[in-house]
Amino acid sequence: MLILLVILAGLMVLFLTHQAFEWPAILNSSPELTNQGWILLIVALLQVISYVMLFKKTDQRLSHRECKNHRDAYD
Repeated sequence: MLILLVILAGLMVLFLTHQAFEWPAILNSSPELTNQGWILLIVALLQVISYVMLFKKTDQRLSHRECKNHRDAYD
């Protein structure tokens, strides 16, 4: 997971420092809050947050071997 985050951070730096990248063009592309682009951005952010929450939840689950050992201890 750490490798993925490092690669994504590096790509983001390359993207934001590229000469063709312009913040004003991005900010002026959807100036009205009723534009669908803002709703899509909110949905994308919610998906990212929910993925992180799901990832944390799956980390807390027991492995197959741990479940088997736990079940055998109470049989």
